[in-house]
Amino acid sequence: MTLKIVSYPNIGLLTKTNVVTAINDDIILLLKKMAAAMYANAGIGLAGNQIGTQHRICVIDVSAEKNALLQLINPTIIFSDGEVSSTEGCLSFSGINVTVMRPKQIIVQAIDTNGDSITIEASDLLATCLSHEIDHLDGKTFLDKLGKTSKKLALAKLNKNKKNKLTNAIETI
Repeated sequence: MTLKIVSYPNIGLLTKTNVVTAINDDIILLLKKMAAAMYANAGIGLAGNQIGTQHRICVIDVSAEKNALLQLINPTIIFSDGEVSSTEGCLSFSGINVTVMRPKQIIVQAIDTNGDSITIEASDLLATCLSHEIDHLDGKTFLDKLGKTSKKLALAKLNKNKKNKLTNAIETI
């Protein structure tokens, strides 16, 4: 069964997630289901609160072949440097893309599914995706990085997309 991805303005997206204190079969299974949901929706990253859990976990795969899955528990950015403009989409914000500033390079500390501490040095798309997903885990969305006018335009487009989906669904009944 594929997990359902929650949509903005779900309150869970705006709530800081909780640190995972024990890695068990339930957490590992949840990460596997998150990866399946991310791939099924053509995403490159998915955070715990995007599927309705408040566990500080995320999955990421920015590879073209979709064979470089990262399953991260309690990820935290411990270093960032530089800035780069990034046009991003988000599985919880269907049909919109926004341009935001993200760190050019980051170092992330996390735990893998074996309970081992890992350090990831990232730049380019991986740095952007890690930053985006860790923002989610901190209860922030890419809208928080926009100015007032850009945020208003993005929300208007999001609302228009939701109305169009509803209209299309009603027409097919």
